[in-house]
Amino acid sequence: MTVVAGVTQRAGKILICQRKPQGRHPLKWEFPGGKVEPGEDTRAALRRELREELGIEAVIGLEMGHYQVRYDDGPPLDLVFYRVDSYRGALRNLDFVRIVWERPENFEHYDFLEGDLPFVKRLSSKPMTYFLAKTDPETYSIDDLEREKKTVWDGVTNPQAVRAIREMQPGDRVFVYHSGGVSGVVGMAVVRSPARPDPKNPKSAVVDLEFAGRIDPPVTLKEIKETGEFADWALVRQGRLSTMAAPEKFVHWMRKRYPGV
Repeated sequence: MTVVAGVTQRAGKILICQRKPQGRHPLKWEFPGGKVEPGEDTRAALRRELREELGIEAVIGLEMGHYQVRYDDGPPLDLVFYRVDSYRGALRNLDFVRIVWERPENFEHYDFLEGDLPFVKRLSSKPMTYFLAKTDPETYSIDDLEREKKTVWDGVTNPQAVRAIREMQPGDRVFVYHSGGVSGVVGMAVVRSPARPDPKNPKSAVVDLEFAGRIDPPVTLKEIKETGEFADWALVRQGRLSTMAAPEKFVHWMRKRYPGV
């Protein structure tokens, strides 16, 4: 049996839910989701579960974790965690005692399902997170960032891209991507501030980035696509999206090519 769960993030917090006192695992905390029906795709199952539990239409992103768990003497369960890239509709509690937005470092104060604990521990350990941010080199290039050393990364208007900006924390790494000419990853930056409201646009957010090095030669979008490994990443699926999280498998792929990453 396969169970899917969604990791929905907002301003550095993750949505967690408390089960009802009736039924199995009463009042335990968990990530929203549920069982995959026979013949059902895992992402389709998670979309259905989030619709039923929270009243939202979700865009399911990359897999974040895959574990095998067993409760009591029951059969082993495949537990798969997916990132929720975005959603439509007002989020409502339709199936829980409580739903809470909480920072991962505070998860230790919640009584999570036993099967979720390895993933909770991983989230709580504050691993470095990687993002990718696009820029038109005619407007602001990696040369400009190298010369200035530090800049305020602004001008982001897409809600999904703004959400990525708000998720950035000091110390996180950013792949800088030129979106003009030969599109590709050209350098690295380090996040040096928490996200804050954009004074020019109350619906947007900005963050301070510091130059951390060049990717030489650049890694082109053509090369990334030709691997066939990142077809479900927003960089490949959503060509107009300017800022996004970078999946772990992309980070590992880049490290093999450029150990300094």
